[in-house]
Amino acid sequence: MQLLAKIIQDAEAADQEAVAGEQQSQEAYAAFVANTNEMLASYEKSIAGKTESKDKATADKLTTNQDLTSTETSLVDLNDQNKAFHLSCDYLLKNYNIRQTARQEEMEAIQEAKSILSGADFGL
Repeated sequence: MQLLAKIIQDAEAADQEAVAGEQQSQEAYAAFVANTNEMLASYEKSIAGKTESKDKATADKLTTNQDLTSTETSLVDLNDQNKAFHLSCDYLLKNYNIRQTARQEEMEAIQEAKSILSGADFGL
């Protein structure tokens, strides 16, 4: 009888140990699940923030590319205008002395014509 009582006691002790072990395992699992859920929530927030940052950066890049294209177009227009001004100015600089001489001769001719019309005698 004592042997049966001892076996029953051992079985109850083993059952209590198994229940305690199971309870510890459940608590560890619950802690693991809670920790995992917190990490997942944190990662989801991080992903959402990074996605928002990426979208903003993409929008900024598009705006910058449009500005760059506009600036390049303006530079081409200004370069064309610069070439046109150079052609005009180069013509004026190249022909400056010729034009000054022609103008001086024209002014002298007008003065002579005025003198003739005023009745000046040039010994003709």
